[in-house]
Amino acid sequence: MKNKKFPPSFDVLNYSVLESSEIFPNPELMYSKGLWRCPDSYLQQLEKELGYALPHEFREWHIRHGSGRFPNYDHDGYNSPNNIIIPTHIPKLLKGSCGWMMSYTKIEPKTLPFFERNVDLFLCLKPHDKNPNAVWWMWGAQMPNQGKICDSIFEFFERLEESPDWFNP
Repeated sequence: MKNKKFPPSFDVLNYSVLESSEIFPNPELMYSKGLWRCPDSYLQQLEKELGYALPHEFREWHIRHGSGRFPNYDHDGYNSPNNIIIPTHIPKLLKGSCGWMMSYTKIEPKTLPFFERNVDLFLCLKPHDKNPNAVWWMWGAQMPNQGKICDSIFEFFERLEESPDWFNP
């Protein structure tokens, strides 16, 4: 991965504060640009709940940078969120029991949602695919390029830092 300047990563101590609630406990934190490094124990728990090993780039990203937000401001100053989902919320999201998920949201089977664009528009990995680090739209074949956005989580985030809307169809 190139040496890009990503949003600041904060101490693991702050991560437990974010994880403790379905809704971010402090709106100021939610709307700030920053990432919270993920302790490996959270990733191990996610693997246990999912029943398979996480794609290596997913794991590396969370240990190095974590979960958090890449805000995107449009011409009116509106903050259109780009959220890296907290790993402990992923199983709830897959089961449809995550408190902040819309009840009508459906994610393709055998995918791993890791990123939320705006509200309930998820980007996913396909952990059992021959390239488990490729980034896909949650609707798969209904999107251009069969839903594939790029071949690497690292490429995705590098390009996101340059342009928060680069992956929109």
